[in-house]
Amino acid sequence: MTENGQIKCSLNKFTDISFIDSSKNVDRRIKAKNLNKNAFKYQIYKVYQGFFTIRETEIIIETEKGSTSKQIAENLNISKHTATTLRKKYPKKTNYHNTKNLILFCKGTGII
Repeated sequence: MTENGQIKCSLNKFTDISFIDSSKNVDRRIKAKNLNKNAFKYQIYKVYQGFFTIRETEIIIETEKGSTSKQIAENLNISKHTATTLRKKYPKKTNYHNTKNLILFCKGTGII
């Protein structure tokens, strides 16, 4: 890593092991001397910073907990209509049309 937190050199080896596990989970482990993990994570996920508004992110987090639009509205002190409207916008914004895939996308990109 450079002093600015940028990757100076990268050695990657990719092997197709898809036959072992059919889950969509990705486990990332990085070992590097003097690695600033927060700076590194920021560089990887910075493209998704601001992808959702703060309110949209709060609603996604509540949705992940299994909250309904009514419960989200109560928890975030907003109207049920606002919660429902924002939840309806996610498929257009992400191209994911169900909650499970939306949550996986948000976790995979560091949004939540």
